[in-house]
Amino acid sequence: MDLIIGLLTAAASTVSNAAPAVAEVEEAASDMRIAWIAGGASLAGALLGAVIPVVVAHLHNKRSREDERDFLAVQVSSALYTYASGCVDVAYDSGEDDERGRLCPVETAPTLDPLSLDVNWRTIPVNLLDRIFALPAAQRIVNERLRWEALNDFEYPVLHRQAEYGRLALKALRIAHDLRRSANLPPDPDGVINLVAKMEEHVPELEAKIAAIDRASRSRGIESDRGKEPEANNLH
Repeated sequence: MDLIIGLLTAAASTVSNAAPAVAEVEEAASDMRIAWIAGGASLAGALLGAVIPVVVAHLHNKRSREDERDFLAVQVSSALYTYASGCVDVAYDSGEDDERGRLCPVETAPTLDPLSLDVNWRTIPVNLLDRIFALPAAQRIVNERLRWEALNDFEYPVLHRQAEYGRLALKALRIAHDLRRSANLPPDPDGVINLVAKMEEHVPELEAKIAAIDRASRSRGIESDRGKEPEANNLH
């Protein structure tokens, strides 16, 4: 009996001594939780402080690029419309006789120099960029071909010039439309004449005239060859 009483007394003494220790552990754990929360908040604040400027800069740059793209679309499409309008004038230029009686063009051909435009070309899709910068090269090829034909024929190829510049007008106008659509703008500015419809009607008419002339020329050549055959037979 004395032994049991002694064990209970020892246990009670241990429990009474452990209570302060448990309290200290709980207090330490609480302090650690507070430290962890404070540390996490500090880390989150640091991360937000680092991320927010990056996000703001990204949004600012994106908006700036969109503004530059819209500015480019308006300015370059205006230049393309001006160029296309000059091409349309050439497409309707049927020429006049010079002092030697040769049919020569009247309208001066327009020019397009994309590099003279003060815009950020990196803001538009590369396929549009390629089409814009290909226009001057296409015009140079046309002019070289027309120059060769003029040097090798008595008549200046006015009709061919009309058709070629009608095609250049269509190219420039379609690029302008696609460029404006890329900036969520209507294809044609307010008040602009629908030149695409005019050229889509006029160019096939010119091409039909050229085809008719070519057929007539080939027919005359065949008849001329047939006429020479009897003469050759008579010589034998």
